[in-house]
Amino acid sequence: MIVLCVGILWKQPERGIMQGITSPTAGDLLARRLLIAAIAVPLITGWLILQGQKTGKYESEFAISLFAIFLMTIFAIIIWENAAAIQKLSTQRDRAKLGLKANTEKLRRFAQSKVIGVLFGDIYGDISHANDKFLQIIGDTRQDLQAGGINWKNITPSEYLPADAQSTAQAKSQGACIPYEKEYIRRDGSPIPVLVGYTLVGEKQQESVAFILDLSGRKKAQAALLQSEE
Repeated sequence: MIVLCVGILWKQPERGIMQGITSPTAGDLLARRLLIAAIAVPLITGWLILQGQKTGKYESEFAISLFAIFLMTIFAIIIWENAAAIQKLSTQRDRAKLGLKANTEKLRRFAQSKVIGVLFGDIYGDISHANDKFLQIIGDTRQDLQAGGINWKNITPSEYLPADAQSTAQAKSQGACIPYEKEYIRRDGSPIPVLVGYTLVGEKQQESVAFILDLSGRKKAQAALLQSEE
């Protein structure tokens, strides 16, 4: 019956009781350890004490007392070890939260800087968030962004769409694309050269975090240098 019940439960390890047994979370890890102890310790201890009683080494009253004392001792040790494990996991979690908070603050400051354009979007062209520098590059306002009127594919000249598709395929296979040059069409219709690089995030690798570098100043400097050389 025990083997049959275990087989039935194990048939669907991601549901019901088995989800708590097979899950890798800290709470389920603790549950597994206590569950094994709750089943194995009384069975083994009771069998050993019963064998001692059958051989006449002690009476039943002493056997019951020995069984109770042994169980209390074993479970006290198990609880103490699990409490120490939980404390260790809690300390690691607190450190991870502090590290995540520090990294988030660095990313927020970088995104708010006016040195480089930063946008959060997806591979389909939607932009969920962008800093002021990116909006300045393409000549749009935050109201346009909040209204959902900005799509990076719509502001990309058609001749650069194959390069975008190639970089997306590269980012899906490698996690990030090699920065490449392209152009955006500003609100006033004028093209602006930019350097684009991004990484894909999320479970489905469809969301992106991208940086946009305005190359118009460099292009003007190169044109002026070429004219001077001529």
